[in-house]
Amino acid sequence: KARIKYQDALAAYESTLDDYERNQGLFNSGAISENDFINVKRELDVKKSQLSIMELELNLLENPDKDEIALKQAALEEAEKSLTNIRKKLDKAVIYAEFDGIVLKQDIKQGMTVSPGTLLLSIGSPSDLQIDFGVNEYDAARIKIGQKAIITGDGFGDKIYNGEVIKIAPSASATQTSRGNETVVKTTIKVIDSDDNIKPGFSAAVEITVEDRKNVILLPLECVIEGEKGKRVMVVKDGDISEREVKTGIENELYTEIIQGLNEGEEVLQNPTQDSPFQGDV
Repeated sequence: KARIKYQDALAAYESTLDDYERNQGLFNSGAISENDFINVKRELDVKKSQLSIMELELNLLENPDKDEIALKQAALEEAEKSLTNIRKKLDKAVIYAEFDGIVLKQDIKQGMTVSPGTLLLSIGSPSDLQIDFGVNEYDAARIKIGQKAIITGDGFGDKIYNGEVIKIAPSASATQTSRGNETVVKTTIKVIDSDDNIKPGFSAAVEITVEDRKNVILLPLECVIEGEKGKRVMVVKDGDISEREVKTGIENELYTEIIQGLNEGEEVLQNPTQDSPFQGDV
């Protein structure tokens, strides 16, 4: 059996050697890339190591000298280590994605030389779409894993999709928005009912309901003044401006709920001055 294994290894090595010599000519003439030639060379190294191992095993069986056995055993172990290292290098020549999908973007071409950290391909799964976005630091504490979301977008037409919060970053980061620099917490939502109309790369608007209130009074945040006296607004009535204390409820980065102190239909100043005479936009 050892001799049969040796003969098989020899035949495989000779076949791979012929293939290597043929590809060497192709590489020298520019017909194949350097990467392709390197992969052929690595395969030859594997076959050569396998042949060496089979030859050593055969010699151990045919020449059972104790001293010779020890030397050849050491040589065999070294050859096996060499084969393992070569196989590891060969495995690194093939890159596998973590999931099935389609190629969305390809930044390299065959024959290019790349360095560690180079982006090769962008791959997406249409059946498992996710949306990454930043939540303003004022709202971040209210976002929880499992909360439901409504997803809309210009590319979806009138279609509205459902989503669920699946990931919240452990730390905040600064980002540039239309309102300037903001501190946000990166959040990920999974699209629950995706179809062919929503595609990787589309822009989307996400609405997460963290608390629901109906029939309440809302004011822009810039209408409310905070100070030692608490929260106040400047009420405009019949051309006169008066200061009034209010009590607020839930709020986001744009609006605040007025629980007490104002009635629907009353007018207040926006961005008011805090000292008399009071001025601002009604």
